[in-house]
Parts: sequence; C-alpha cells; structure tokens
Amino acid sequence: MISMRYLKSFIHSITQPSVTIVIAAYRRVDVLNRTLQSIYRQTYKNWRVLIVADHCDSNFFKGLDLSHPNVNAINLPVRIGHQYGPNSVGIELADSEYIAFLNHDDYWLEDHLEIALKSLKKGKSNLFLGKSAFCHHKNQLEACMARKRVVFSETNFPEMYWRAFIGPNWLFEPASSWVVSTKLAKKVGYWNAPDKISFTPVMDWLQRCFINQASVSFSTEVTCLKFNLHIPTPKSVNSYDGDGLCADQVKFIMGMGKDEIRKILAEDLQSYSEFSLTNREHMLTQEDESQVKQNFEGYVSGQMQLGNRVNATEALRNNAINTIKQRTGEDFDSFIAVEELLQLLSEIEQ
Repeated sequence: MISMRYLKSFIHSITQPSVTIVIAAYRRVDVLNRTLQSIYRQTYKNWRVLIVADHCDSNFFKGLDLSHPNVNAINLPVRIGHQYGPNSVGIELADSEYIAFLNHDDYWLEDHLEIALKSLKKGKSNLFLGKSAFCHHKNQLEACMARKRVVFSETNFPEMYWRAFIGPNWLFEPASSWVVSTKLAKKVGYWNAPDKISFTPVMDWLQRCFINQASVSFSTEVTCLKFNLHIPTPKSVNSYDGDGLCADQVKFIMGMGKDEIRKILAEDLQSYSEFSLTNREHMLTQEDESQVKQNFEGYVSGQMQLGNRVNATEALRNNAINTIKQRTGEDFDSFIAVEELLQLLSEIEQ
C-alpha cells in the first residue's frame, strides 16, 4: 500500500508539471494500460499521472505498466465503487496548475491536452469541457462485422454545460474530457458521494464549479473517446474486466492517428445521426431550453434555488448501487465519505 506521504513526495519530485492526470481505476488492467498509451502519445508532454486504484488486488498491480517515470499509483484501503473517491483523492494531492480527469477505460486523441490548454489560455478560462465521441454497445456486433471496426454513434455537447441544472449527463460527460485549473478544483472541493446529494456526482460537481465562478472554454474537435462496450447483461459473454464486444476492433481504432480517427468519426456520426442526443425524447424544445438556461444562470448567481429534490437522493443512491451490481456483480449498501477516506489514507505508513 502506498501512503499519502509517499504520494506527496512523488508529486513534488517532478519538476513543475503543468497537469496532474487523475485516473480512477478498478480492475481492467489491460484496458488501463491502453489508456496510459494514449497519455504517452500526447503532443503536450508536461504532465504527471496519478492512478487511484479503487482497492484493487495484487494481480492488478502486477499487470500495471508503471515504467514511465511520471506515472505512479495509489491503492485505496477500502472499495469506493465510484469515481467520486479517486477523483477527490486526486484533487487533494494535486499541486500542478491544472488537473485532468481520465477514467481507466476512456481514450485521448494525442492532441487532447494541447487543445485543452491552448483553449484555456486563449479564453483566460479555468474549466475546459472537451468534445467526446461515444461508442455504445448497442448494434456493435453487426457494425463490427460490416466495417471490421467499432462505430461511434454520437458526441456530447459540452457547450450546453448549463444543462447540468437538469441533465442528462451525456451532454457534458465524460469527466475524462475535462481539464480544470487546480485552484478552481480545490475551491470547489471534493466530489460528493451519490448517497449524499440530489444530483449525480458529475452534475453536482459541475454545478459547484459554476457557483465558484468557473469560466468555460470548449473545442470543436473531438479529443476523447468513450467506450461503453463492457456493460454485462444476463447470460452475456461480455465481462467487466475485458474490452467487451469487438475487442479486436477496439484495438484497431487505437492504432490510428488523430486525423484518421476524426475521419471515421465524421463518417459514423452522419450514418448514426438518428441515435444522437439531439434527437432523443428527453431533449427539450427551444423555448424550454431557453428557460432551463435562464434558471441555471439564476441558480449560479444565487438568485434561484434548485427546489425540493429530497426523493432524488434515494433514487441516485439506488441507481449507483444497481450500476455497480450490473457491472461487477458487487453488492453495495453505502458509500464512504471522502473525508473518512482521506483520514484512512493519512494513517497508512509507507
């Protein structure tokens, strides 16, 4: 077990990195090693990586590639079950100018950090919400047979960040596409557990960013790929630890450069436009969107409350527990508070 004291020593041993990349990880070491390769290929090189493993066993660390001098890992002493814990540990430890979140099964195109940092500096902003493309498990088997690769059916719409007021998460997800100034992240504070809030942890943390004067910048280029291929179903051959459906075709995509990937994204998104977020039933009319945006601005300025969402907290807790059960087969009944987790970490000796 690596102690907090050791990690702080590791962080200070790297000369003035601009970005701390916080990776929330649980099992799936082969997928994580692939994700690490997308970091090593970044055109922007002034970074460090902190992998926060969610109470993984020794086999995870035996297979983990920690050969790069700017990469290290910490293993949480208890299982958290959600990215709120690892991301909060990363916020606590980071002392760089920026923090970039990256989940263990997401993938960056090689200019992700370069585009993010240029956008932040050009806009004099403190929060970058990147553009991501989603590869969902639905219809992938047929697509893989026809095209010999996985397909991407939609992108997020980070410029609609104010929809964090009501969702859906996919509009500004994944957090893997975000880069935030460390000053803002520490001011906002830790991510909240899903049984303590009435919005999802992603929505809740983003809302608090804007309460704390976040200024946002964006990119029109996709720089992050989100693979939703591992979600198991009853009697499925799909498993949490593997790449899920079409594993070989995923690896084929990973062998491409950014220009080639963006070319196939353009082809896919045109073919699968009927699955786009903008065409789903939960999207609002233009008039309703205008009202939601106005409400969000009132909320951020302190002139409006979010209203009574007491029942939402229980629903979020149950949804988080069910999601963990679906993905890994684990039974959860509660989520540890971040402050308690950090206390446990501080007591661990190297």
